[in-house]
Amino acid sequence: MVLIDALWETLPAGSLPPLSKEWAAEIQKRSAEYDSGSTAMVSWEQVKAEALRRMGVAVPDASH
Repeated sequence: MVLIDALWETLPAGSLPPLSKEWAAEIQKRSAEYDSGSTAMVSWEQVKAEALRRMGVAVPDASH
């Protein structure tokens, strides 16, 4: 994350393309779902463990 942050800071202001209407609508939809409580949040640790499991990498159970 430190590298990503450092790289992000090197981008000139205004160098990123604007969001498409579709992406803006998706962001609004997801934000509304989060605000209403109709969607469950998943921690990074859970996402990472599931991704590794799907790739066949053994992940120690941290729940103990």
